[in-house]
Amino acid sequence: MMNKTNLDLPFLGRRFRRAMSNINPKDYKFELFSLFPNNCCEYTSYLLAKYLHENHYKKTQMLHGENRYKKNLRHTWLKFGEIDIDITADQFHSTDRTVFVMANSRWHERFNIFRSEIPNINLNHLHEEPKLQLLEDYKNIVSIIDKRRNYA
Repeated sequence: MMNKTNLDLPFLGRRFRRAMSNINPKDYKFELFSLFPNNCCEYTSYLLAKYLHENHYKKTQMLHGENRYKKNLRHTWLKFGEIDIDITADQFHSTDRTVFVMANSRWHERFNIFRSEIPNINLNHLHEEPKLQLLEDYKNIVSIIDKRRNYA
């Protein structure tokens, strides 16, 4: 169950998803994002983890799972305590939810977690070009969020 300090997690998740969805696919520097939300769950999770970290949610985990029923399907999402945070799940036919922010999501139980890690929000593990592209896209996403905040 979400406690009072976690009440804005759903809001932050929806806000980030909406900003990513409102970027023209050809305007992304990181080419894989032109397919958003398809095939970019890991990189989206890195940027979302960075955003959450900057908004006082510093202890997120990044989970990598393999579908129990279709072994060739893998997925990556975030977890904060018991709360699953996922803004790319709708790339799969088994859900049309665009944002999951809920304690122990039953939908995510379909995945066997094979790796859990603290996300590297500085992207230092990536080569220079994709790192710079992702950071440029992140700046663009946050800029959209900030503009909307001023009008909301």
